[in-house]
Amino acid sequence: MPQTHPVPVWRSRRVAAATRHRLFHPPAQLCLGEVGGPARQALEGSPKSWEPQGPPGPPGRNGPPGQPGPKGEPGPKGDPGMSPYEDPELKNILKELEHRITRLERALALNGRIIIVGDKLFATTEKTDDFDNTVKICRAAQGSIATPMNKMENDAVMSMVEKFNTYAYLGITEGRVPGEFHFLNGAPLNYTNWYEGEPKGKGAERCVEMYLDGTWNDKICNKYRLSVCEF
Repeated sequence: MPQTHPVPVWRSRRVAAATRHRLFHPPAQLCLGEVGGPARQALEGSPKSWEPQGPPGPPGRNGPPGQPGPKGEPGPKGDPGMSPYEDPELKNILKELEHRITRLERALALNGRIIIVGDKLFATTEKTDDFDNTVKICRAAQGSIATPMNKMENDAVMSMVEKFNTYAYLGITEGRVPGEFHFLNGAPLNYTNWYEGEPKGKGAERCVEMYLDGTWNDKICNKYRLSVCEF
């Protein structure tokens, strides 16, 4: 059996003190282990992370639009719309328009510019022109040259002729047979009011004018007469 030697008291105390220090103050690498990667940078700090940052840059351009999606399913069929005659708002608008048109017609009728007979409205330009130009003027206004088809319509045109004291061309011309007159659409006359002894031009006077008394006379077409249109 080996021979043992007693440990000096001072040495035992030093060993005990060192042991206690190691127990309560272990080395850092024993507590944390080996630190690496982002964790090490977080602990140690990056030199650049402490530098002041500049303002953010402008936003980048928008990317190209994506492909259109598939067409959706059709929605349910809507309820049928309201008839124009049932729509109260539209009825009020139409009523107001009718009122304004009526007032305009009455105002124009006061000075003899227009005269309403039944479904026809006669209007004059208050100017004179030859037959062909009168026809063009009336057509440009979506109307036609005045063509009385009964006594009431004839009297309406006569009142304009009297007011402006000048004759007016009518929408009547002579056909291929001398002395036979018809409407511009070729239809035969269903009403006439010839002056006594007229027509007597026999092919030389192919247009018809109205005298101040409302009677008709065949006349050449290049004279200037009051332009009267009907609508």
